[in-house]
Amino acid sequence: MLPMQPLLRRYAWGSACRLQSMFPRFHDVRGPLAELWFSGHTRFSSTVADDGRPMPLAEWIRRHPTAALGERASALWGPTLPYLMKVIAVHRPLSLQVHPVDFEARAGFNRENALGVPLEAPERSFKDTVGKFEMVVALEPFAAAVGFMPVRAQIAALRLVDHPLAQRMADALDGGDDGGNDGAAAADAMMPVASRTWDGRRRRVFRAFALAVTDGERRNGGVEVPWLSLLCRARGAARGGRITAVFDNAITAARAFPGDAAVLCLLMMNAVRLRPGESCVVPPGTVHAYIHGVAAEIMTNSDNVLRAGLTVKHKDIPNVLRNIVTAAGAPMPAAITHPISGDAVTYAPPALEEFSLTVGGVSDGSGRGPVRADAMVPARPRVVIALGDDVHVDTAHAGAMTLKRGQSVFVPAADGDAHIYMDAHTNDAGGGFLVASTGI
Repeated sequence: MLPMQPLLRRYAWGSACRLQSMFPRFHDVRGPLAELWFSGHTRFSSTVADDGRPMPLAEWIRRHPTAALGERASALWGPTLPYLMKVIAVHRPLSLQVHPVDFEARAGFNRENALGVPLEAPERSFKDTVGKFEMVVALEPFAAAVGFMPVRAQIAALRLVDHPLAQRMADALDGGDDGGNDGAAAADAMMPVASRTWDGRRRRVFRAFALAVTDGERRNGGVEVPWLSLLCRARGAARGGRITAVFDNAITAARAFPGDAAVLCLLMMNAVRLRPGESCVVPPGTVHAYIHGVAAEIMTNSDNVLRAGLTVKHKDIPNVLRNIVTAAGAPMPAAITHPISGDAVTYAPPALEEFSLTVGGVSDGSGRGPVRADAMVPARPRVVIALGDDVHVDTAHAGAMTLKRGQSVFVPAADGDAHIYMDAHTNDAGGGFLVASTGI
């Protein structure tokens, strides 16, 4: 077992206190702290201690691939950790975005290399060659927008907004005139090759989305549209339920990003409200934006993000439109398995072997009394993160270790099966543990 130090990421959308409270090592960090990475990414690796010597986890795995990953995982993915584990604290909405599939990630990475775009450049979109499949599990109440609602619901929401752009988007969804100026033809020219197999409904969703995210590029007057007041007025006319929730997301985003027409895209998207312990899977190409809350986030080992709006970072609208999946549907929860004893739960995306996440002892907000968190995790590459005190990690071949709140450890496959547990404790917010692992 190798003690591990996460990599901190300070973005403007992060919380000034939440991760600092959960991880005492970062108590003195001032200003927003958005993410902690428990990472074996080649360029953004966490640090482990090997016999007291600090070393990037990615480097340790390259030196000991079979011991770190096990024979099967090493043969399948090479000498690299196939997942990237994060704990995130979202204080204000973060970008409207999609993640690329593998072949688009490879093509984009090679294309930017050929153009001479430095890997560190803020305008670079593709940081590696890996597509990103993501899963989020709420540790505290978590709000997001994920994927597209049914088209009828999108139209109903947009019709409530008294602005020509919202009405053009609704017209595009309705299959009618999109407001002129060859808007539909311009959107059709940006459709990916895969759109040749799309039905008419998916093409209409693409057109409406493209109208919003390209609005800032088309407008020449520089006049900022008062989206916040328009959305608040429209919300007053909504009739509750799904439509009110999507307006709540859009209003929160409009407060953070005044003048950005991409807030209208949130009126096309499912409003997701996760309670602690609930999950959502975000496949490549799924448009999403995280609005508020604290969550565990695990994904394939990639830092590729394509942003369309609601951000101060680089936007890459052509590549967003090249990768977006426009089929409407409810967000997908993770598949979960329950242990025979204890209260740990394992989450995994369907038909994906790169990662799984076991969560033990984290509060569900019910106020229930003392519980025992307990999990058995097979011999795989594992990252164990203590969210409460006295998390015990007992392994078949490498002895035992006890972690205090905020500490973490990398447990190589060679250490054998691991028993992770906590003594009976009061299930308060922030307690428990997380175990990231491969699915095989």
